[in-house]
Amino acid sequence: MHIGTKKTIRPLEVLAQTTDGESYACHRFCLERYASPDGGGASSTSGFTVLDCGETDARSESRDLGRYVRRLRSREEKPLFRYFLDGSRRTYKVDHIRYRKRVFPVLAAQLGVACCERQCPDSFRAVSSVCRSRLVLAVPRCADPDGRPEEFFAGLCQSINEKCAQRLQGNAIAEIVPYDDSKYEAGLDYENIAVSVLHECMLDMEKQAVCEMAGQRRLLSGGRYLLKDGSLEYAKSKVGQFRDLSLIRNNFRFVVGVSKNFDPELFKDRRGRPNASQLAKLAEGHRTPAFRLRAQRSGGEDGFVHLLAWYVRIRGTRHTVSPFDGILKAELILTGDDPCEKVFESEELDAISANLVAERLPTCYGQDDRWPNHLYPVFLTEKYLKSQFRSDAVLMNLL
Repeated sequence: MHIGTKKTIRPLEVLAQTTDGESYACHRFCLERYASPDGGGASSTSGFTVLDCGETDARSESRDLGRYVRRLRSREEKPLFRYFLDGSRRTYKVDHIRYRKRVFPVLAAQLGVACCERQCPDSFRAVSSVCRSRLVLAVPRCADPDGRPEEFFAGLCQSINEKCAQRLQGNAIAEIVPYDDSKYEAGLDYENIAVSVLHECMLDMEKQAVCEMAGQRRLLSGGRYLLKDGSLEYAKSKVGQFRDLSLIRNNFRFVVGVSKNFDPELFKDRRGRPNASQLAKLAEGHRTPAFRLRAQRSGGEDGFVHLLAWYVRIRGTRHTVSPFDGILKAELILTGDDPCEKVFESEELDAISANLVAERLPTCYGQDDRWPNHLYPVFLTEKYLKSQFRSDAVLMNLL
């Protein structure tokens, strides 16, 4: 006897029916990209204006961190970093849909942010109140027939979750975000535009986590820093509740951003000329002088955002491929009433840098191509975050 199974409606079918579009069943696949699709982050130089030295010791020579590192390894001093934050996204191309004789891609993404806490050398655990993940769809803006995107897409998201509850099995769609469909003439690809919007949603989750920890819960202080994987130069965003970094920058007083990938041409000499060769010769356990930057890309209602940036070599070049392997770019957001004039104590920057060097062990050699630039607690946080994602096959089958 044949036992039939009840067919459940798919979320993408509801999307096409509600928006009067025509869905084309395309091949679904996962898009894996490490860099920001909008060219932002640590690899961008166009959004920076180099100002001047940002620390009390204005010498141009590198500073040896060996004494500080030895004290940390002998446990004469407690580690400066207690919390470790990472955001990640996994994007999928799940459909093509037609509107007004034009065909657009529909993308889905698993977005997540995780924070881990190390109270002592033997305790490393997730801060569950901060860790979260979301399922988000990106569709063309022209799917909204009324010209009221916030109301329309919020209602569409609710309708899909209600009609497809049985199929989604608790994996509700958190948000449907529209992407700009009018930029094609500028030579931009719709797929990249959609990925960029999803990336902004993930960055907004990172900023939300920092604001919760620093503002609402007051977990961060001078002895409990947060180490964030990636640049702190958040670009202006059109999505999210925390889109304007200038209004929330004081929450980043005890947050250090670390970039594994960067443009060495950003490192300047006193005359403002690129000095990548000096960076390539940076000795293991040394740091460069810190310089102040004005990030135009992060400006907002409260003016420009100013950062402090410097480089630290955490590993030698003996077993690496590039002379820049083993170097991290570190950033601090300048806070206070007059951040553009703020100068940090060199001793404080030495302590932060030495803690970065001390966090490199034990290594994750062989498990990631970026191992020379990895800090082990960040590596563990990243592994934990990605373990919370649904498998690609399960996620794409739900839609």
